[in-house]
Amino acid sequence: MGYTFPDARAAFYELAPRASDPAPVPYFQLVVDFADGLPAALIYRVGGDESGPFRQDRINVDVYANGSTAANAVANQIRAFLTGTSHDTEAGLIDLVEVEVVPTEVPYMSDTVNQVSATYRVDTRAV
Repeated sequence: MGYTFPDARAAFYELAPRASDPAPVPYFQLVVDFADGLPAALIYRVGGDESGPFRQDRINVDVYANGSTAANAVANQIRAFLTGTSHDTEAGLIDLVEVEVVPTEVPYMSDTVNQVSATYRVDTRAV
């Protein structure tokens, strides 16, 4: 029997702009001129598992902002907003979000733009 699950990646796309001030522009794929509208959040799935009607996705959120302080601030606001609770989104109900890898600065080849990456475990149930 096949199950249908909420789209965790789409839910994060919806939730990320609500998570911080300034609101990051969400992307599934960075565009060439993404740095013109910073901060930005690149959202992508990096794996997961299923067990019957339960699914746990791994979602990565890469935050880009001008300067290390700004990138860390946005990434940690997103972490605080997303974790430890459920979220009812257009993509479906997210039961729980937990941190797998805390927001961590990643080397990025730019004199002005910094990148901070975090990985989340996202629990959902079949709909």
